[in-house]
Amino acid sequence: MRQVNFVQEINVLGLDLKATGIYIPGDPGKYSGPPENCYPSEPPEVTVHTLVYQDEQQNYNMMPLLESDVGEEICDKCIEAVAEWLCNEH
Repeated sequence: MRQVNFVQEINVLGLDLKATGIYIPGDPGKYSGPPENCYPSEPPEVTVHTLVYQDEQQNYNMMPLLESDVGEEICDKCIEAVAEWLCNEH
């Protein structure tokens, strides 16, 4: 599968964050035809390398949020943002 490097703005907990990382598109799978040619679907994946909040004076590393209760939400929002960006690109 092809990987896409990304830089996206997302909003989590009312904060506008800049995320960078790698996005791997999902695969819809194949469910028709001979059984030996079928395979299950796979969801898209994201690996976040940096997560930053920037105010007028400095940048704040927000990577610890990935290990918190909102970590899954951050990844989901990155996936949504990159998928939308890719759709608009083509």
